[in-house]
Amino acid sequence: MKPENKQEAANWEKARRQAEQSGIVLTRRRDKNGDYVCYMSAKARRNLLFEL
Repeated sequence: MKPENKQEAANWEKARRQAEQSGIVLTRRRDKNGDYVCYMSAKARRNLLFEL
């Protein structure tokens, strides 16, 4: 494995953990524009709704 790939994998894992703390789930799927897809977890949606 190339060093760039190891660094990319480490960066991805760090971003995934940070997003998870905010209730966001990152995926490696891409939309038609080539952007990564993410979504808010059900738990985070519930918390947001009850905070309003």
